[in-house]
Amino acid sequence: MKQYTLKVGFFTAIIELIHGLFVTLKHLFMPSVTIQYPTQRRPVAEGFRGLHRLNVDKNGQLLCVGCGLCAKYCPAEAIKLTCVAMDEPDADGCDKKVASYVIDISRCIFCGLCVDACPKDAISMTGCYEMACYHRDKMIYDIGRLTGEPEVTRYR
Repeated sequence: MKQYTLKVGFFTAIIELIHGLFVTLKHLFMPSVTIQYPTQRRPVAEGFRGLHRLNVDKNGQLLCVGCGLCAKYCPAEAIKLTCVAMDEPDADGCDKKVASYVIDISRCIFCGLCVDACPKDAISMTGCYEMACYHRDKMIYDIGRLTGEPEVTRYR
């Protein structure tokens, strides 16, 4: 069997070497793009879908009317919602009150369908992306954790 070898001239190899060194030299004087993560953070993009937040009105009441559309549209079934019937409707005409609203972040795929399905804009996605934790029970968010400020995990 005949062996085919690539015949590259000495002059061509020197030209390619100089070209490669030029590229390296050009990048040597460019500013670095590395950020020191825990102290410096990149800005989050406009449409970023991070941690969920339950919105409240000026009086501190949840905007959620308990329709359950967010739980129905969630493909990962990460949202569990239970409501309690009230004796008389409130000022908005709602006859249900949300008893518990739980999101399991470990199951959530952050698709945003729950936000799109909500008729009252009661749930929104924040720019928080630091949700890492050491225990799974910390990944279950209830009403208290969803309405408050997100907590940042401090690593050991």
